[in-house]
Amino acid sequence: MTVTQQKHQDSNQLLIPLLILQVLLSIVIVWRVIRLESLLVGNRENVSYRFEDLPIVDDIPYEGHPSRGPIDAGVLIVEFIDYECVGCRESQKIINELLSANEDKIRFIHFDFPLPIHDHAFLAAKAARCAERQDSFWSMNDSILTYSNPVTSDALRTMASEIGLNLSRYDQCLIANDIELKIQNDIEIGEQYGVYGTPTYFINGRKVQGVISIREWQGLVDGAIRDARD
Repeated sequence: MTVTQQKHQDSNQLLIPLLILQVLLSIVIVWRVIRLESLLVGNRENVSYRFEDLPIVDDIPYEGHPSRGPIDAGVLIVEFIDYECVGCRESQKIINELLSANEDKIRFIHFDFPLPIHDHAFLAAKAARCAERQDSFWSMNDSILTYSNPVTSDALRTMASEIGLNLSRYDQCLIANDIELKIQNDIEIGEQYGVYGTPTYFINGRKVQGVISIREWQGLVDGAIRDARD
């Protein structure tokens, strides 16, 4: 065996343990994300939230993000979601009910927080932001969150067509670098404010996580209104 061959063999022997370690670390990370999501989505019947008990965070810079509701509303809710998150899909129905019951009280702001464990979450976030450029963000948002199959590129393009988007503009937008930068910026902001799973919400600067019942949400909204008056 030549010196070169010996070096190559030694290099391979060093590489194999590193590859094994990388695989093990990946398995641990995936398990932790799955475990976290299951906890956020799990049974919350025995959980009771009070607005004044929620942890306070600094104001999140939300200018330029998709929003709905009156600008001068007394309650501001900021969401961080992943479009393939089971809890986010479940929460969407509750959030829509909450907003319908409090149309003049809540301003609702969207942030993207696609998790690496979900194959199509980042692409789905891009699709929704591209719909925003055609004034159809919330229509696309609702279409994605109510879609029962994997949100592949073909499925997303079909949704874009169904809500009336100009598909040529949509296709061009998907490959625009600035869209990816916006979503990446959302992720960085979320991490800065302690977001580590989805769905995560901030109501008047107080953090709450997971799937929350409509009764609990209404209690938080009422508590936020009382707090603002005091």
